[in-house]
Amino acid sequence: MGQKIEFFGLQTIPEVSAGDNLAELIVSAAKGEMVGIKERDIIIITSKIVSKAMGLVENLEKIMSSKRALARNISQRCLSEV
Repeated sequence: MGQKIEFFGLQTIPEVSAGDNLAELIVSAAKGEMVGIKERDIIIITSKIVSKAMGLVENLEKIMSSKRALARNISQRCLSEV
């Protein structure tokens, strides 16, 4: 008999902040959505949510672009208008 594969996207995980316990958030969301987590389940977590929990997120407004990056951006915009 073939094996059955199911995917469940958890909808109730709150906004993640630095220091949040991802395991607790995921287990709580799975229980609350009546999905639960069973032995041999595979949990897939995006790198974005892990980065946020680890505090590895930067505000783009605080990052200064190099002159080379700015020049490249301008030239790409000019080429796309042609």
